[in-house]
Amino acid sequence: MNDKIENNQKLSLNELMYFAYIAIFVDENHAKDTMEKLSLLFAEIGQIDFTVELDLHQILKSMIKFHFRDDEDFCKEMLIMISKSLYSNDYEGLIYKERSELQIKELNQLLDETSQQLDEKDLQIEHLLEENKKLKGLNGMK
Repeated sequence: MNDKIENNQKLSLNELMYFAYIAIFVDENHAKDTMEKLSLLFAEIGQIDFTVELDLHQILKSMIKFHFRDDEDFCKEMLIMISKSLYSNDYEGLIYKERSELQIKELNQLLDETSQQLDEKDLQIEHLLEENKKLKGLNGMK
């Protein structure tokens, strides 16, 4: 499955069902690592029937919540990852909390970029003010 997904090849229905089988029947000792790998692979699947994708998403979502019940932050991160891949940029399919977190993250990124641009403009203004003072000083000497 890993090779096919990395090479953007279409997975058969049987291969896609391995996601559900592995997620449900994974050994508890390897559950977290396996669920993380399955989630990463699921997020990378290119060609898949939407109905099958919805079903797999629901199974992965349930099993992520089960296996990561002791790590709420990582659980949220994985749920957002698989949901974002499912709904791309259509946040309507995400639950309200996931949608809000994604929107806040995007707004914070925009705010950081804007703040950086303002800092650069402030430096340019300071530089121009210093040049202006120097020019006024030169004019006063004449």
